[in-house]
Amino acid sequence: MNYDYNKFFIYNFRKWPFADFSIRRPAPVLEEGCKILENIGVDYFLICGVALGFHRSDDFIPYDSDIDIGIRLDASKPSECIRVKNAVWDAFMKEYYNPLRVTFYGDEQEFPMQMVFTNERRVPFDMFFFYDNIEPDFVTHYSDQGIIRCKKEHIDNIKKVKYKHGTYPIPTPTDEFLEFYYGPNWKVPSGKKKLEWADEANTGKSFEIKNTPWRTGNEDLYREYTRKKIEQMILDKEGASFGKFAKWQKERKDATKRSNT
Repeated sequence: MNYDYNKFFIYNFRKWPFADFSIRRPAPVLEEGCKILENIGVDYFLICGVALGFHRSDDFIPYDSDIDIGIRLDASKPSECIRVKNAVWDAFMKEYYNPLRVTFYGDEQEFPMQMVFTNERRVPFDMFFFYDNIEPDFVTHYSDQGIIRCKKEHIDNIKKVKYKHGTYPIPTPTDEFLEFYYGPNWKVPSGKKKLEWADEANTGKSFEIKNTPWRTGNEDLYREYTRKKIEQMILDKEGASFGKFAKWQKERKDATKRSNT
């Protein structure tokens, strides 16, 4: 499976709530989101800012704004990837979470890459899917910005660690994992949320930036690309459970009305 941005399906449902953790309360969302994954038998691990903050200071980074979770799948088993994709979508929707953004890869949208949900707490629960059997020494995530890699030796050694806000799985040795991801200065707080895909923002070895429509500045190309993907979503290939979105939204509104009467 080679990187090809034309194989991305990108659905942005609504504006991202970017208020940081100095305002929002992320701990309940982390607990609830991880519990949803556990209830459907999906293994996960902490990644990005949550892993960094918990390992470095036993807490969330106050200037972070979303909860980042990694999920490992096997690229050689597309039917299992589709099953997990639909199971995750169904589970979060049934718990009245709203989708913010989902991205899939492949001719038939068979490989989930990112699924982001939020609820009334307005803290995004952001799931990144990493794949075995794309590159020999890494688990690999394809983004509309490029490629993220994590070393297999770190993801093969997931351990549950007790933190201030609960016990959660994290790759180990965690120092090495974070250095590969963020670079040698990962122990020094930057004081602001980093944009990992900015060329100068990250000195780690995880990120490979690609010249996709989102990075070339070609807005016309971006609009046309997005329009085509929206049309493909409306067609609802493979009968994916996204066709249930309107139904669940209506059920949620009806339930809210009943509770208020």
